[in-house]
Amino acid sequence: MRGVAAKGIEPFPWKDRLRIAVGSLEGLAAIHKEEFIHRDFKAANVLLTKNLVPKVADFGLAKSCQDQTHITTRVAGSRGYIDPAYFETGLLTDHCDTFAFGIFLLELISGCCVHEQPFSELHSLASKPDFTDYARVVDKTLEGQWTEEEVSVLLSVMQDAILTEWKRRPSSEELLERLKKLVTDEVSVVSEEE
Repeated sequence: MRGVAAKGIEPFPWKDRLRIAVGSLEGLAAIHKEEFIHRDFKAANVLLTKNLVPKVADFGLAKSCQDQTHITTRVAGSRGYIDPAYFETGLLTDHCDTFAFGIFLLELISGCCVHEQPFSELHSLASKPDFTDYARVVDKTLEGQWTEEEVSVLLSVMQDAILTEWKRRPSSEELLERLKKLVTDEVSVVSEEE
């Protein structure tokens, strides 16, 4: 996204990024409810309508896991988004998609692509449980648009989504409940202003 700004394209405002995060996770949760694993969730596979409604796309690597908690398979996905536990073991669970969502969420927060140089530093900073210097990780073009509470919730969701021990990661549905509160609060504020 910083690359987007460098190309002269206006970056997405903070509130749009919140809606994109929630909508993308709604898509993942729906896929998981149908007992599928996307396996290649990444920013490039989140398409946006003209109203910026996110649609999860590209199911070429998706796997069915009906009636199974996991499957063992050849590792596939995109560099930077692949769950390290999946990479090491070949054990595929819906938590692999959760990990990829956590990376995507940090991209939305920071405006930095997973393949850009500063991303690994941002990832290290934002992954610390006691991290509160939010201005260091939030996209600089968004100054004045976000609150500490919003960033705190987003980083907490991101941290839980990328936990090293995959069995401790919350489900996409659990993470979604936490994120929805941010958008619901925003909607209620807008309604009060009308």
